[in-house]
Amino acid sequence: ELRFFLHEIIHGDYMEKNVSAEDRHLKDIAFSGNGEPTSAEEFPEVISIVKKLLEEFNLLHKLKIRLITNGSLMHQTSVIKSVEMLNEINGEVWFKVDAATEESIKTINQVNLKPHQILERLKMSTNVCPTFVQTCIFSIQGKGPSEKDIKAYVDLINEVKNNIQGVHLYGLARPSLQPLAKNLARVNEATLENIAKKLRSLDIKTTVSY
Repeated sequence: ELRFFLHEIIHGDYMEKNVSAEDRHLKDIAFSGNGEPTSAEEFPEVISIVKKLLEEFNLLHKLKIRLITNGSLMHQTSVIKSVEMLNEINGEVWFKVDAATEESIKTINQVNLKPHQILERLKMSTNVCPTFVQTCIFSIQGKGPSEKDIKAYVDLINEVKNNIQGVHLYGLARPSLQPLAKNLARVNEATLENIAKKLRSLDIKTTVSY
C-alpha cells in the first residue's frame, strides 16, 4: 500500500486531483492510529520496510518519519531498538503525555502507569530518538484540568526539558473514541495558553493548536 501510494504521489496525479496547489508536498510518514503502533509485533519489520521504500523513492532523510505513541511500551527492548532504527531514518517520536497524576492518568488514558513510569519511558525515548511531548487538554463533565493536575504536568515536563525537542499542546479537534467520549469537551484557548505560558517560563519550547 505504501509503495503504491508513494508512486501515485511522486509519479502519478494524486496531488493534482486531491490536494490544493499550496499543499502539494509530502511532509512525513507517520505511525499512528486508534491502536498503539508499538504494540504490533511487526513494528520493527515495518520500520525496515519503510526504510527500503524511502531508499527506493530517493526519499531517505528527505521526509520526517514520525511515531505517535503513548509510550507505555517504551521500556521494552524490542520497542527501544525499533525507535533507534527510526532515528536512523530521520525519525522522531511524538510521545503523548495527557496527564501526570496517578488518578488522572487512569481516568484519561485508561492505563495503570504511575507518573514516574511515564517519566522513565519518556527519558528512554529521548535517549535514542528526537522526542516531542504531545498533550491533549480537554474537560471532563465540564471540568478542565485542576491546578494540581497542571502543576504535576508542568513539573514532569520540567524534569525532561533538556532532553525533549518541545511540547505540542492541543485541544479536542474531533469526537473522541474513548468510552467517556460523551463527557468530554474542548477547553477554551485561554486554558491552553495558560499551560503553555507555564512551560515557556521554564524555557520549554511550546506550540499550541486550539
